[in-house]
Amino acid sequence: MRIIEKDLGKILHIIEGEAITRPNKHIRAPRSIVITEDRREIGRLGEPFGPVERPYQAIRLRQTTDETIIGLNAIVLISKKSNKTRRKKPRKFKSDTKKHNDKKK
Repeated sequence: MRIIEKDLGKILHIIEGEAITRPNKHIRAPRSIVITEDRREIGRLGEPFGPVERPYQAIRLRQTTDETIIGLNAIVLISKKSNKTRRKKPRKFKSDTKKHNDKKK
C-alpha cells in the first residue's frame, strides 16, 4: 500500500468544528486523514460544497477550537493499493455457461 499526498490549499475559516479550504482540483477521498504543512494531523476530509467549477472542501476537525491552523496549507493523505495485490477474476464466456447448463439437463 502506498500513500499519496495531495494539496488542499490554505485553511480559510473554521466554522462549527469544520475547517474550510478551496483546493485547485476536486479530491475524491472521503474520510481520508488531513494534516498541516508541519505534519500535524488535524482531522478527516469532509464533503465538497459550493460552485461546481471550483468547490470549497470541508475538513472535520479533531479539535474544534484550534484556530492556530488558519492560513496553513492542508494536505490530504490518500492510501492506494498497489496493482500487485489485486487478483484477476476468471472471465466467464457465454459459451461456457451454455455447456454447463447442458450438462445439468
